[in-house]
Amino acid sequence: MWTIQTVPLLLVLPGLIKQRYRSYLWLCFILLLYITTSIVDVMMPTRGWQDGVMAALSLILFFSAMMSSRWHRMQ
Repeated sequence: MWTIQTVPLLLVLPGLIKQRYRSYLWLCFILLLYITTSIVDVMMPTRGWQDGVMAALSLILFFSAMMSSRWHRMQ
């Protein structure tokens, strides 16, 4: 399960290393899926605190990628 969750994030890694604008945008699109699933999991009564941590980390990474893409576009 862990591999299935990390492969989409690793697809944009080469572009992020080269600091390409479109890679940051694709990371934002991919992270929207992670945010959606983690928020749904947080609302379920049988889930643990790990889903809340995943939601928070996904949101932090989403906002960081969004602001980085805006910063790279202005350069």
